[in-house]
Amino acid sequence: MKDISLITFILLILISCQQDRKTPEIDAIPKTDWQEMNLKGNVEYIREIPYEVINGRKQAFSYYFLTIDSDEYRNQDFFFNEKGMTIKKSEYDTDNRTIIFYWTPVFDEKGRIKEQDWKGINDLTKITFVYDEKGYKVEENRYNGNYLTTKIIFEYSKKGILEEEKLYDNNNQLRQRVLYEYNSEKQHLIKEKHVSLGGNFLNINNLKFDNITEYTYDSNGNIIEKYGRNDKNNYDLYDYRYDYKYDDKGNWIQCIETQKDGSKIIREREIRYRK
Repeated sequence: MKDISLITFILLILISCQQDRKTPEIDAIPKTDWQEMNLKGNVEYIREIPYEVINGRKQAFSYYFLTIDSDEYRNQDFFFNEKGMTIKKSEYDTDNRTIIFYWTPVFDEKGRIKEQDWKGINDLTKITFVYDEKGYKVEENRYNGNYLTTKIIFEYSKKGILEEEKLYDNNNQLRQRVLYEYNSEKQHLIKEKHVSLGGNFLNINNLKFDNITEYTYDSNGNIIEKYGRNDKNNYDLYDYRYDYKYDDKGNWIQCIETQKDGSKIIREREIRYRK
């Protein structure tokens, strides 16, 4: 049970990291974090705070939570170096002051992140990354102390387009696959298929997809619709639509999310640019 709980937590953190990471554009030869986050200009710092809309008025969330798609609703900040790479990320409780966790990177000689050191999460202390000779990220390893808990393998097409991720547990057994589809220009991720294998391992050649998420973008490359469904049982998971306000650099500073039931979430950003 402990292993399953840990795997579930790692999956949630993986999805969270992907939101902070997952650009609408393809993940080929490593981009800067500015590019991964679709940022324009010499961004030095971002603080992002989410609010619920209750009776037409925004208010802070009353509790801290972590769910499959809650990465968009968390109080967090990012610090970037002059090359556009994140040098620290922190996440805060609802008081906007108490740090729940943070991570800092270690870079290799080519300026790529080779390790993230995590503080504040009991089951995660560091993440290490492996790149191939072309510069593609091909492996990610997650640790609790010196204990390897999760390994993720990234597979690319011949043109360098990320096509699949495979997530293995501490016994090197495949637990999840994520398959990616892009638009005709190969520049925007339009669909991801999550295949959860759980504790009952299926024939890898005869998998049934569990969850599918589809994305639509605006002309700035930001997501304007995120639709999720369970493909196996054919029911909707969510349908979110997004409206943005931008600063004069073209970065969004407010995002209003409207959910299927009409409820709204507002995310606001403070962005500081390097002079």
